[in-house]
Amino acid sequence: MMVKVGFIVNGKKRRAQRFQKELDDCPIDSNITCIIRETHSKGHGILLTQELINEGCSHIIAVGGDGTLHEVVNGVMRANPNTVIGLLRNGTANDFSKSFSIPGSLNELLKAISNGKTEKIDVGMVESTDALDDHVRYFINIASAGMSAGVVEKVEQSGSWLSANVTFFMAIIRTFLSYKNLPVKAIADGWSWEGNINTIAFANGKYFGSGLCIAPQAELKDGQIAVTVIGDVNLFDYLKYTGKLKRGKFIQHPEVKYLHLKQVALTSLQECCMEADGELIGKLPLQISILPQAVRMIKK
Repeated sequence: MMVKVGFIVNGKKRRAQRFQKELDDCPIDSNITCIIRETHSKGHGILLTQELINEGCSHIIAVGGDGTLHEVVNGVMRANPNTVIGLLRNGTANDFSKSFSIPGSLNELLKAISNGKTEKIDVGMVESTDALDDHVRYFINIASAGMSAGVVEKVEQSGSWLSANVTFFMAIIRTFLSYKNLPVKAIADGWSWEGNINTIAFANGKYFGSGLCIAPQAELKDGQIAVTVIGDVNLFDYLKYTGKLKRGKFIQHPEVKYLHLKQVALTSLQECCMEADGELIGKLPLQISILPQAVRMIKK
């Protein structure tokens, strides 16, 4: 049986040309056909994914970082959720792969496709009337509101010559110096919270911000959103607990709370932005929910 595999390659730094050469040099089973598409703008990967699925691709592979994977997931969820998703790390941040065991090379990926090595995992959904370009956006790793969205904005504005860890660290420090914690209200079945937040994260995976374990309680296939509320904290608090965040430890602090939910509504009296998988997606008010085992991912 023929398998048609589409590759969505992040268009930065002429990656598509390099990836084409890598694909040409890689042994491929005779029953696998490969198609490459290169992104040229934000959101382009969603459209390309939908086009490739309409052309008969049963597998779509994101060649890039969390942002490229985010667009592939959104394209798959809109066109055909039964499409198998894969990831080849090649981006600024690769946080999702810290929570899920993905193939480490193109050769490993193609072998996994031939052997049918996949696993179903959950997908998060954000619904907002104030989204930048959509009323619904899906996320596979983490969505968050507050200062974290400001960090994403600064990362997008920064140069790409620094390492991901340095880029994110500098963006976090710069954002802390200018960001004012915002009043937010969260409501779910049997739970509510109201107060000033630095960041509130809704996690499927554990890591964001290039290696910060914001949700050590998160699991990719438990049918729940792992919520981390970081309240009225400051730069000193962040610097004090950075080591624990990187080591995946729970933070013992009166302004930090961990819980699990299936759905939560979020509002604010002030302008508060939202990011998902490192991509800015809109502003509050919004609703976040989980779709259990909604996509199938290629695993190592």
